[in-house]
Amino acid sequence: MPPEPHTNGRMPVLGLGAGGHVGVVIECLTLADRYAVVGLLDGAASELGPNRHGVPLLGGDEELPRLRATGIVHAFVGVGTPRNTDPRILLWGRLKELGFEVVSAVHPTAIVSSLATYGEGVTILARAVVNPQARLGQNVLINTGAIVEHDCQVGDHAHIASGAVLAGGVQVERGAFVGAGACIRPGIVIGAGAVVGTGAVVVKNVAAGSVVVGNPARPMAKQKPLLSMRAAS
Repeated sequence: MPPEPHTNGRMPVLGLGAGGHVGVVIECLTLADRYAVVGLLDGAASELGPNRHGVPLLGGDEELPRLRATGIVHAFVGVGTPRNTDPRILLWGRLKELGFEVVSAVHPTAIVSSLATYGEGVTILARAVVNPQARLGQNVLINTGAIVEHDCQVGDHAHIASGAVLAGGVQVERGAFVGAGACIRPGIVIGAGAVVGTGAVVVKNVAAGSVVVGNPARPMAKQKPLLSMRAAS
């Protein structure tokens, strides 16, 4: 049976992903009291049981067209990215292809300046800070306690992990990943698809597709071409 079209006056929303991260996003949406998460989809659904995080597990992503046909129009990407942001990009593309509206989840304890802007499907988790004139693209994930200072630009699908700090005027390009506790000096550019390691201190620009680690951060390896390095479609 498809989920009910409305739950206690809230708009029904589907989540993609059934791992630990999706539970954090579910709590975020529940606290906002606007959406009711009526189901989750995951490629490993057959191995995970009927429920995850108190929400029915309805099958894999192949169920999206059927559920869209029932009138559910809202969804969210509930997959975290330990390094590679491509899974989030692929899920985002699938949702948009089917005509879903990808909802944003902003935790009530996050501080988001009225002078900051963000695109569709952004997730900003507990105690994160997004300061004036910061600009976040689509499907950006600002994880727990991360700080995005004034005048920063965070490109589509990028992930700023828990406790990371972007100082003023930092530019994080499409699909880049900034690891937990990393610190980025003012005005630095993190290239598309780049990975900044956990706890790294970045004092020089980071080339697209590269991996940097340490204090000060130094290149470690070169990634293979990723979706996150391609121009947005």
